[in-house]
Amino acid sequence: LLTNRLKWDEESLIITEAQKDSTMKIDEPKTPFIHYDHELDRVLDADGNS
Repeated sequence: LLTNRLKWDEESLIITEAQKDSTMKIDEPKTPFIHYDHELDRVLDADGNS
């Protein structure tokens, strides 16, 4: 039989749950987006050469 068992720290869990808010603010940078420019667009071959 296994003698080592998982033991929850109930007091810490209660404190953590009590401090939770109903909403969460996630700070992350805006996703970079490159606008398409048909004048600068080049057709490349399989080797990446224009």
